[in-house]
Amino acid sequence: MLVVLPQYQVECIPGKVFDYVQLSSWLLALTESGTATELLLRGTDARIVSPGDAKAIGRCIADCFRDFTAGKRPTPVNADGRFDRRVQAERLFGVIEQRILRDENG
Repeated sequence: MLVVLPQYQVECIPGKVFDYVQLSSWLLALTESGTATELLLRGTDARIVSPGDAKAIGRCIADCFRDFTAGKRPTPVNADGRFDRRVQAERLFGVIEQRILRDENG
């Protein structure tokens, strides 16, 4: 299990997240709802838990251990390719293009 620790700058995403999503490991993100990290990982197989919720953290670790002992193995969070550089670049340029067109058209 890989763990993303809480960040003081909630509008920033730690660079290691983009490394972690490529690996065949369970991903536990200790972050609050609405942070940049939570928004990025929302809708993925990553487990997102509030850093102050010790019981939820314990349940998450126990669930992963139970899965592991049952023979289940994790797949990369990025198995669907949503975090690939090409995909992210296309999203970025699409937003920029929309913004430019909106500004040009008033």
